[in-house]
Amino acid sequence: MKWRFDSQVLCESDPIFVRRLDECVRSFWTGDHENWESFLRRLPGYYPLDVWQSLSRLNLESGVLGIAGASVARQIFPEPFPNSLEHPLDYEWRFTQESIRDILDFLTQEIAGFKQPSVACLGCPSIVVAGDEIRPSWSWSLLDRRADLLKSQINSAHLMACDLTKPISTHPLVDIAVVDPPWYNHLTKHFMVKAQSIVKPGGLILLSFPLEGTRSSASKELAELLNWCKEGGLELNPSNKIQLHYKTPFFESTSLKAAGFSARIPAWRSAEVLIFRNRVSDDCRLTYNDDTPRLFTTEWNEFIIQGIKFSVKNSGRKKDGKQGCSGGAFLSPVWREAILPSVSTNFVGRARANLVTSGNRFFECSDPYLLAEMLLAGQNRDGGINISTNAGGERNARELNSVLQSEINDRTTYLKEMYD
Repeated sequence: MKWRFDSQVLCESDPIFVRRLDECVRSFWTGDHENWESFLRRLPGYYPLDVWQSLSRLNLESGVLGIAGASVARQIFPEPFPNSLEHPLDYEWRFTQESIRDILDFLTQEIAGFKQPSVACLGCPSIVVAGDEIRPSWSWSLLDRRADLLKSQINSAHLMACDLTKPISTHPLVDIAVVDPPWYNHLTKHFMVKAQSIVKPGGLILLSFPLEGTRSSASKELAELLNWCKEGGLELNPSNKIQLHYKTPFFESTSLKAAGFSARIPAWRSAEVLIFRNRVSDDCRLTYNDDTPRLFTTEWNEFIIQGIKFSVKNSGRKKDGKQGCSGGAFLSPVWREAILPSVSTNFVGRARANLVTSGNRFFECSDPYLLAEMLLAGQNRDGGINISTNAGGERNARELNSVLQSEINDRTTYLKEMYD
């Protein structure tokens, strides 16, 4: 088999980062019959396509893939790897059961003997769901943008639906906070300010943070964040760390497949948990004034139908006339295909999208106001999209129902691959 490597398709262009990636891959690659998920999990956060391209390059240089290289390649790609861009991390990541157990074990050791231990989770619902069941005598709370979706899975935990980039209502002080923010420092700082404000002096804050291979700036971002935390009264415990693993989310699974990556990797993403002691005082606490555009804004409205999420960008007002009823398609992919082969916010065409699905489909809709009306009707009846009474509505509904059915089929496959 002919091995291919084109430097233009490497996700990271930073030569220092690329060199570090190659050194890491070379040191961990054991040779024949490599198990891909276990191999990726041993690496410090590098993206699967980056790793494969590194192996391809190293194979050209020194034949590192060995005799079994061709079968390994067929395991991952049915054809030579496609172009793919860097992906920054997104939200909706869920911890593996192994990581949930590790965190609960750590919490149990730390607050053993407390009469009524209290734990607040900021952005990590899987911990609250498990803790509410396994440690029902503890006081659990979840602060999350979509906390209300967990009502059916919770016995006694307090669910607080809120945007953690904005001020939150009063919350009782807790012994420990577990924080799992989107992995961007400006958002992490918002979460940490909220966490410190509700953790008792002397209490703990557990923070997930990306490993160095996640992106070229990860080490620099960590140093900057740690310095900010120290100045704000948080004391890092460098000797006590927890390795964290995530289930591959639906949107990333479909994106990897769209890029041509066929290997089953249900839990490759790793992180470390940084553990801080809260030394807050009147003159020493975290502060953060953010002028960065918010990740979640009122510009986007969300609709959930049969477990599939549709995010629609607010058009501001209803258009005049019968929009989306004649001429071009009601929904047009922003790229060659509806599913983008990357989850990068900088991927070509992505900024034009006003409809995004949970399966990483990005569309430009000719009438987002009508789209939102149709999705709301479909959500209210908990089934397929209602056919609009507007002229041409049947065609629009067929397009939207086709997207919904494709998402349902993809999600069924995803769940089978991830959890069977």
